Amino acid sequence: MSVDIVPRDLPDSLVQRLEELAASHHRSLQGEIIALLEGVLESRWREIRIRNFRSDRLDLVDDLVVVLEERGGQYIANSYDTGQYGYGPSPDDAIQHLCSVIEDYYDLLVEDEGRLSQPLQAHLRYLRSVLRERG
Repeated sequence: MSVDIVPRDLPDSLVQRLEELAASHHRSLQGEIIALLEGVLESRWREIRIRNFRSDRLDLVDDLVVVLEERGGQYIANSYDTGQYGYGPSPDDAIQHLCSVIEDYYDLLVEDEGRLSQPLQAHLRYLRSVLRERG
C-alpha cells in the first residue's frame, strides 16, 4: 500500500489495520475508509450547555447538553441524550435548528406516549426533566 494516501495523524496501529484491510479488499474500499478517517480527524467538536431553549412555548429548567461540531464550514449541534441534531452555517443557527427539532420531537413523544418503546420512553423522561411549558 502506498503510504502517501494514509493521513499522517493516524496511530501506527490504525495504519497497520488499514493496510490489512486494503490487502484483503479492493482499492475503492480502501479509499472510502481513508476518506472517513480523514473526516473524523478534521472534525472539531466541543460540549456546551444550553440555557435558553429559544421557544415561545417551552423553557429549560436544567441545562441541555449539546455537542457542537464544525465540519467543512457547517455546524452540527447534537443532543446525544435525545438522538436529535440540528445544523446550520453558524453555531447559533445549528443550535436554533436543534431546539426546533427537539420541540417537535417532544410533541410527538407526548402525543404517542402510551405506545413508545423503552428508548423513546427514556427520551421523553429526559425531556420532561429539562423542559417545562411556559405558564
